[in-house]
Amino acid sequence: MTVTVGIDPGIDGAIAAVQDGHRLLYLCDMPTTTENRGGKDKRSVNGAAVAQAFNDIIALCLGEHISVCIEHVSSSPQMGVTSSFSFGHSFGMVEGVVSAKRLPLHRVRPALWKKAMKYTSDKETIRADMIRLFPGAELHLKRHADRAEAIALALYLYKDQFA
Repeated sequence: MTVTVGIDPGIDGAIAAVQDGHRLLYLCDMPTTTENRGGKDKRSVNGAAVAQAFNDIIALCLGEHISVCIEHVSSSPQMGVTSSFSFGHSFGMVEGVVSAKRLPLHRVRPALWKKAMKYTSDKETIRADMIRLFPGAELHLKRHADRAEAIALALYLYKDQFA
């Protein structure tokens, strides 16, 4: 049996684990922490909680092959310096946890996996498709689009590497 983990690495991202391309085992929003910096509350990825999420996934999948796919995104010209740094920090935090767990890591650009899965950049189309495939998953709110993308990334990895 094979478990593929998809990660949408942003602050509002998510982590999903799918077994053999059809059974959703695990789904959570990206764990974050909030701290007050300069009078403003700022969220950042909580590395310890991400590590715990992977501990939970590994415990669910004892003896199974686990591979991870992280969406390899980069900053855009529209992002400010602070936003770009924050986004890179989130990506690096998640990548570091996966590396520390010694799990195979695949980085894939959004355009590549979406094209392979026949998606556009429309997050609502992906969310609708994941609701159809996994009707019991908590994807019913528009803000759950990142959860849907994490599931779709896990499915992409399964199809690309194991199907």
